[in-house]
Amino acid sequence: MELYFVRHGKTLENQKGLYYGMIDSGLLPESRKKLQSYSGWFLQQQFDAVYVSPMRRALETVEILLPGYTWMKDRRLEERHFGILEGKTYEEILRDHPREAKQWEEDWMNYEIPEGESFWQVQKRVSAFAEEIKESGYEKILIVSHKGTMIQLILALLKIPPEQYWKFTLESDCYSTIRYSYGNAVLTTLNQRL
Repeated sequence: MELYFVRHGKTLENQKGLYYGMIDSGLLPESRKKLQSYSGWFLQQQFDAVYVSPMRRALETVEILLPGYTWMKDRRLEERHFGILEGKTYEEILRDHPREAKQWEEDWMNYEIPEGESFWQVQKRVSAFAEEIKESGYEKILIVSHKGTMIQLILALLKIPPEQYWKFTLESDCYSTIRYSYGNAVLTTLNQRL
């Protein structure tokens, strides 16, 4: 089985350095153009299944990469809900919510952001998704989602402890791959540009 991971294209919120999970924004024109140039390659891959976060930025990404394809929306692929911290830069969070920022820094995995989620809540939903796709029977799968969510998903698939979350990142307008060989998941590509 081969799994392809694509982080959604860039948004205005990305440019501004905002924490945003539930803000349902679309893609920047330059990102749309770049993704369109990748479409032919993605169409040639002939995916057996395509899973996508239901957020607008992810849906626009898959629509550009695979026009005419059928995909499955899955809420477990949504970005982390940042609750009262949504739409703020880190500097704004420190200024406007110093108590919450301190609690988050001191216990980043367990801290549940007011009106939002904890790291572990996201890990629980992506781990359940990981188990399902491993048993799906599909040979070639594309997943279009969000940076944080997909890092946690990749960790779950590779059986790497979630504490290693900060060891790598996923860039926009790139793809990464995991290939299963004799039951072992191997990260074969990371942040590949076409």
